[in-house]
Formats: sequence, C-alpha cells, structure tokens
Amino acid sequence: MAKRLVRYNSTKSILDNASEITGKKVNIVFRNGQVSFALATSISNSEIVYKNMRNTSQKAALENIAEIIIDLNA
Repeated sequence: MAKRLVRYNSTKSILDNASEITGKKVNIVFRNGQVSFALATSISNSEIVYKNMRNTSQKAALENIAEIIIDLNA
C-alpha cells in the first residue's frame, strides 16, 4: 500500500521542504489544536503565508505550527 499523507512536524522539516509545500493544498495544524485547510503560497524563515478556502490571505508564525500535512491523493 502506498503512503498517502506526508507530515512535516518540525520547523526544520517545513523549511527544508518549503518548495514541496508551496503551491499545494495543505492542512496546517497549530499548537493550540486549531487546524486550517489552505493553499500554501510562501514560506520564509519565520512564517508561512497561505490562502484559506475563502481566498483570504493569512500569515502564521512557524513557531505556532505543530505540523503541516499534505494529502498526496487530493
């Protein structure tokens, strides 16, 4: 069976794989338990910029993110 979900669960792994994450629909899991389904538009050393499903651009500090999950079959 093939692996379907890819999880980036540290700031280092998010930064190392920024080119793979950018431009894809992702689930952003925040440390406070909130989850946001969004399109990742850019990732810098300190924050991620994304568009939620209402097409509103938002930013989040990488230190507040527990993990980013990509569904390869989506």
